Amino acid sequence: MTRSIGYKGKILKGITNILGMAEWSYSGETRNTEPSNLFNYQYMIQTPTTIEGGEIAVSGDFLIGDPGLALIEEAFHLGTELTDLKLYVDADNYFIPDPNTVLFDGTSQPSHVIITKSPTSVKQAASGIARTEFSAKVSGRLILQGADTSTLICETVGACDFDNSDSDITIIGRVGGYQSLVTGSDLHVVAQAGKTVNGLVTLALSEVLTVSELLADNKSPVFSLTSDLNEGYGTYFFRAGVKRVSMTGSDIVYGGIQTVVMQ
Repeated sequence: MTRSIGYKGKILKGITNILGMAEWSYSGETRNTEPSNLFNYQYMIQTPTTIEGGEIAVSGDFLIGDPGLALIEEAFHLGTELTDLKLYVDADNYFIPDPNTVLFDGTSQPSHVIITKSPTSVKQAASGIARTEFSAKVSGRLILQGADTSTLICETVGACDFDNSDSDITIIGRVGGYQSLVTGSDLHVVAQAGKTVNGLVTLALSEVLTVSELLADNKSPVFSLTSDLNEGYGTYFFRAGVKRVSMTGSDIVYGGIQTVVMQ
C-alpha cells in the first residue's frame, strides 16, 4: 500500500496530455433514495434506488494553444461521450471510465464522461498567471487502473433467473485488481448461494481466466456462472468469488452477499 504523489500526476485525453492542468477532483458516486412514509409512522423511510456518477472538476494554467484543452473544448461543443479520459493520481495509477459497467440484466456497457463546463473561462490577475477550469459529469463510474492495483478483489454484481426456472440461477460477478499480477497467475471464479447467509454452498467453478488475456484486453472482466439450486422457489443469498489457480479453496476472495427472489 503506497501513497499517491500528486505532482507526478497528469490528465490525458486519449494519448494527449492536457498540459496546463495542475489540480483535479472527483466527487464520487452517490446512491439516490426515494422517501416514503406510512400512517402512524413519524419517520420518513428512504428506499435506495439508482447510483449516480459524480462530478469531475479540473483547473490549472491557461496555456494558449494547448492541444489537450482544444480536445476538451471540442468534446464540450459536440456533446461527446468520452471514454478515454485518464485522471492520474501519480505517475503510474489513474482513474478511467469503467469499460464494463454492469446493468441490472447482467449486460454491460462502457461508462463515459460528458464535459459540462467548457475550458473557456479564464481568470487573470496582474500579479499572477492566467487560470482556467472545466468540469465533467460521469455517466456510470470510474475505476482505478495501474501498478498499484495488485490486491485481487471480487465484486458481486447481481443474479438473474434468465430461463424462468425455479432451479437455475445465474450469478454475475466482476474481477478486479488483476492488473499487476504476473502472467501465469491464472484465476478461477466461483459462485455460492443458499437459503440462509450461513448456508451458502459453492455452486460452480469456472473455466480458468488467463491473466495475460485480461491484461491484453485492459478491462475489468465481468463473468457469469449458472447452476442448479435444487431448492425450489424463494429468497436466496448469493455471492461471487475469485482465486488464483495456485491457491487453496480457503484463499477465495468473495464479493458482498446479496439476495434474489426465485419465482
